[in-house]
Amino acid sequence: MEKYPPWQETLQKFQQGPGRLVQVVEGLSGEELDFKVGPESWSIRQNVHHLADGLMIWSMFIRQTLGNPGGEFKLQWYWDIPQDEWAELWGYADREIQSSLDAYKAIQENLSSLLRVVGNPKAYSLRIVWADGKVFPTTIEDAVLTQIDHLGSHLKDIARILNKISE
Repeated sequence: MEKYPPWQETLQKFQQGPGRLVQVVEGLSGEELDFKVGPESWSIRQNVHHLADGLMIWSMFIRQTLGNPGGEFKLQWYWDIPQDEWAELWGYADREIQSSLDAYKAIQENLSSLLRVVGNPKAYSLRIVWADGKVFPTTIEDAVLTQIDHLGSHLKDIARILNKISE
C-alpha cells in the first residue's frame, strides 16, 4: 500500500487551500479576527498570517529542491526564535489579513503551476535539520502534504476560536 495518495489527488487537495481558508474567515469582524481562546493562543488574524508566511517559506524549499536536489534546506534561522516571537516581529496581531490571504492564494497558484510539471515529486529531496536537531531528507511530495496538513491544523484552531465566540 502506498504511503501517500496519488500526486494528482494531492495537488487537487493543495489547490483547495486558499478557498478553504477564505471560506472560514470571510466576513469576520475585527473583533472576531482578534479573539483568543486563552492568553497563550493565537487569534484568527495571527493564524492567517502564519499560514501565508509558512507557505512562502515552503515555496522556497520546493524551488531549491528542484534546483539543488540532495542539498540542505536551512531553517536554523527560523528555529532560533520561537514562533510567538516571529509572530510579534512580523506584526501578526496588528496587520489586516487581506494581503496575507492574497499572498497565500498567489503563492499556492504559482506553486500549483510549478508542481504540475514536476514528474516525480518523490525524486526531489533536500535534507532539513529540524528544531530538535534531527536531519531528515524531505521530498517535494512531503512538503506539499505537510502544507495540506498545516492548513488543516490551523483551520481546526480557527474553528475552535469561532466555536468559543459563539458560546
